[in-house]
This record gives sequence, C-alpha cells and structure tokens, in this order.
Amino acid sequence: MTGGGAALAPRDRHWRWAMGLTAAACAAALAAGGVPERIQFGALLVGVAVIGFPHGALDPLVAGLGLRLGSPARVLSFLGAYVVLAASVLGLWSISPALGLALFLSSSALHFGLGDTDRREASSASAHALRVLAHGAAPIVLPAIAHPAPVSKVFGWLIGTDGSAVEGWLIAAAPALGAGWLLTVLAAYALPGAGRLRGAAELAALAATFALLPPLLSFTLYFCLWHSARHLIEVHAALGGLRPGRKALVGAAVLVATALLMGAGHRLAEVASTTPGYVRTVFIALACLTPPHMLVTALLARRADARER
Repeated sequence: MTGGGAALAPRDRHWRWAMGLTAAACAAALAAGGVPERIQFGALLVGVAVIGFPHGALDPLVAGLGLRLGSPARVLSFLGAYVVLAASVLGLWSISPALGLALFLSSSALHFGLGDTDRREASSASAHALRVLAHGAAPIVLPAIAHPAPVSKVFGWLIGTDGSAVEGWLIAAAPALGAGWLLTVLAAYALPGAGRLRGAAELAALAATFALLPPLLSFTLYFCLWHSARHLIEVHAALGGLRPGRKALVGAAVLVATALLMGAGHRLAEVASTTPGYVRTVFIALACLTPPHMLVTALLARRADARER
C-alpha cells in the first residue's frame, strides 16, 4: 500500500470516482429494468481485456523491485516460476474442476481483501484480519446470496455441470453465509482504527451493487473499477522512477503472451465458442494467474512497508 501525505491522494481520488460510478451503474441498471446476458458478457470481456488483465501485466517489473531481477537469467527464472505456478493451477482444474473453483474463490477472497484494506489503518492484526475477511468475502458471498440461480449457472459453466446442485447448496447456505459476513463486518468496524467510515461506506456501496446487478455485471464492475484500478495506482507509485516506454513494452508483451495462451488453451480444451465457453476460458485464466499475481502483490506490500519504516 502507498502511504503518507500526497501519496494517498490518487487513492482517495479513485475512491470518490469509484463510489460515484458504482452508484451511477446501479441506477442505470435499475432504470433499464434488466441487462441481457449477452451485454453482461460483453461488459465482462471488455472490462477484463481493458483493465482486468492489464492490472497484472506489470508483475515482472513489480517483482524486480523486491527480487532484484537485474540479469536475463534472473528474469527468466522469475517468468518460469510464474508460468509453472499458473500451469499447476490449470493442472488442478483439469483434474478436479470443483477443487480448482474452490481454490479460485478462496484465493480471490484473500487477494481482494488484502487489496481493499490498509493494514496501517487497523488498530491491531486481528482488526485488519477482520477487515480483510469482510472486504474479500463480499464479491464472493453477496452475489451468491442475492442471485443463487445465475451464480450457480456460472459455477456450472466453470466445473462442467448444469449448476442445479450448486443452486440448492447456495440457497441452503445463504442464511449462514449472510449472517457470518454481516457479523464480520460489524466486528471489523466496531474495533477502533482509521478509515472506519470510508471502509464501511465502501462495503455498503458494494453490497448494494452485488444485490442489484446481475453477478457477471457486478463482478466486472468490482474487479475492474475497484480492484484493478486500485492495484494500478499502487503499481504506478512503486514504479514511478521507470521510463514509461519500458512499462508499456513489458505490459504489452505480457498481455500478448496471455492472449495467445488463452486462445491456445481455449482451442486445445475444445471449449465451445459460446457464452458459457468464453466465460469458462476467462475465469479459468484468471484463476491460473491469481496465485502468482498474489505473490507479486505481497512483494509490493512488503516494499511499501519497508518504505514506511
């Protein structure tokens, strides 16, 4: 996380813009009376392509700050480890899609929670852990509670079932999930610490988003407008001394490689060229990239802590 004085200004500006655009998106969706599935998928595809995947495209440069990747051999070693970890997730998914989905949901919740909270604003490690859990679980738990049928359908696309069994489980688990999340939020913001009002307001806005918008659309809005944009602000602050041309070159190379690998995977897996097939490819790609990306963001956070000290 960035910290101190003017360095927080971009994050604060982003928060205000994200809150306003989130409210506008919810109002527009309500006024429209519903969003067709093809529009939801189009928004997901465009959002992930424009800012979702790009928010991790500078991982090699971010890793270089903490790992000192000063030689071609070190760079290749890092890229090799990154690809191996991503391929391991893909291998798990091919063996057991249910386990792959479980890993994706749990790792995403942790990643989102860490990205949406600032450890220095919490009064203790336990208070920060509660905030991480409250924020990280929101994009996973709340859409499942509010929209069990479409969420279970998407989960069915990902694991290769019709999703009816998943829907029944989600409906049965909804009261416990909702109560657990609400209690976590209350505990997280009952404890003293900075940023309580803003954190609670952000969660309230996102809760409304996940309740009012269809799951694919609310995920796109959260993932792109909140999570990815926030991470890019942190990366920009960390890489401020690097030439823009170098950042553009590395980012473009990573994005091209990602697109080629996704296309090859889509073809080799013989996934149907339909909305379910494309959604499956996009989300499995995100699942594969999440664990190595989390390790890089941990390096980024450690560097920010060292800079603070």
